Amino acid sequence: MRKCNSLQGFSFVELIMVMGMLIIISSFAIPYSLNIVSRRNVQDATEDIASNLWRQQQNAYSGNENKNYGISFTENGYTIFKWEDGNPNETQADITLETGITITNITFDDLSSEITFGEGEILPSTFGSLDVTDGGNTFQVTINAQGLIDYSLL
Repeated sequence: MRKCNSLQGFSFVELIMVMGMLIIISSFAIPYSLNIVSRRNVQDATEDIASNLWRQQQNAYSGNENKNYGISFTENGYTIFKWEDGNPNETQADITLETGITITNITFDDLSSEITFGEGEILPSTFGSLDVTDGGNTFQVTINAQGLIDYSLL
């Protein structure tokens, strides 16, 4: 009777081929997944801006505190505020964007970088758009003259 030796393995060539295929697949998958994460970060920042605009609009419209509400934008973030008697000094929050994400192309019809909502009003003081970008992914937040707030990927 013959003994069967079952100590067979993979050859060196087979191992090199499998490693090569893994490297090729990784070279496509890793950059793609990094772009997804980057785009998601920009989208999160954009959603936060749109949500905060909507919240300020609703706060003003409710008239509960008899105050006006607004948001002032800079390149690296924005300030959420409320005021009464024309004195906008009551800051509710200073929001700083994540490193690498900026607000650009602020194009409101009154050439300011601020949107306000008067007490009991749903209409904004100004309308237009701004872009939120990381250099590779850009979303645009738009508020129209009727107060509709929207965002989209450019």
